[in-house]
Amino acid sequence: MHKGSALRRPIFCAGAGGRGGLEATSAIDGDGPGKLAKAATLAGVRRFLLVSVFPEAWRERHMNENFEHYMFQKKKAEAELVRSGLDWVILRPSALTDDPGAGTVDLGLAQIHREIARDDVAATIVELLHAPEVSRMILEVTGGRTAIAVAVGAVANCRSQILPSDMHV
Repeated sequence: MHKGSALRRPIFCAGAGGRGGLEATSAIDGDGPGKLAKAATLAGVRRFLLVSVFPEAWRERHMNENFEHYMFQKKKAEAELVRSGLDWVILRPSALTDDPGAGTVDLGLAQIHREIARDDVAATIVELLHAPEVSRMILEVTGGRTAIAVAVGAVANCRSQILPSDMHV
């Protein structure tokens, strides 16, 4: 990757998917986002979107140590991105489904864990990439009743009301 590359807004949404053992989870879910963030920095790209995981995901199911390792690696990747100096957004979707997207979500700093269609996560990512005022925020998204563009706009508006004008990034 170099400064003239087509990469303008990297999105890291890959995952080991439970295959390849703990090593693969560490390499992909834990180290992968940091490697892409470093490459973005070298290429002069400032904005970075990381698709992570809802912290409460499947906690009611008492998941095994592999799942706990996965959750730790996701958190590690988030922490590294936050310290990267990039203009980042971390999106934490709730449990993913293959249902057709509804075009509506609940999006904010803290949401109740439910389910969301992969289509709606993808549409939320697109909206966030076109909302530069949504920056340096960790957002949770789940299925809901608010149109995606409206939900992203509300987050952007909320951020501008929270931070004094001299603190906007």
